[in-house]
Amino acid sequence: MNKKLLSVFLIHVVLLLSCSGSKVLLDPNYKKAAAKDAVLAVILNESSFYVNYDGDLKPEFGEGNSRDLILNFFKTQLPLDIKKNTTFKEVSFKKTTAYARYKSAEVVVWRKGGLFGRKTPVLVNVPDDKTTYTFDDADPDYILILDNVSIGTEMEYGTPMVGPNGMMMGGGVNKFLNYVSDFVLWDNAQCALVAYGHIEKSTQNLFPVITLSTWKRASEGYVQAIFYQGPFRNFTPQGQGTQGVDSK
Repeated sequence: MNKKLLSVFLIHVVLLLSCSGSKVLLDPNYKKAAAKDAVLAVILNESSFYVNYDGDLKPEFGEGNSRDLILNFFKTQLPLDIKKNTTFKEVSFKKTTAYARYKSAEVVVWRKGGLFGRKTPVLVNVPDDKTTYTFDDADPDYILILDNVSIGTEMEYGTPMVGPNGMMMGGGVNKFLNYVSDFVLWDNAQCALVAYGHIEKSTQNLFPVITLSTWKRASEGYVQAIFYQGPFRNFTPQGQGTQGVDSK
């Protein structure tokens, strides 16, 4: 194997090792359904909101507890990104007054590890059939349920490699901001499951410092991963492909 082929092979290996595992299961009935100007409520299980952040949040968010600062940003930025990237006319976090029963649904995702990764089953809590969510004000058309949300940082130390011209390339230190969660998209009018899945979205910063622009890119990327398929998308996919997005 010549140096050029070897370098291409090593680059592909690095890409395989750095891929995150996301999987969205979409009901085929909602692939082409018209869904414009609908109202979306977001329900967040705050007891399962985890933060593992390494760095100083003060320049972006001010003084305070890391979890509280990141949770506040998450709840403020997410509706903005959903409105920007979908056809929903109204988006807001809500606290439901209805009691919902849940059952487990399996999602199989690819995770890092080894040359080709490995499959891992994830159990996502989805509402029982005929569940309707009610609120103090008007009931929304759709519900986005977010569970097991984990936000944190990860350092990656690159290994230099020989490029096609014989020069060393790669190496250095990169910092990633990771958004991980389960989600369910629920049709509140029809009491039906639109989509569910597991999202693992990594946003790379070229330096070991996370800036506010990195946070905003991470939030928007996370939203786009959830709404990549289905009738709600209002953005042009860039480099996401269709891998990991299936019909049930």
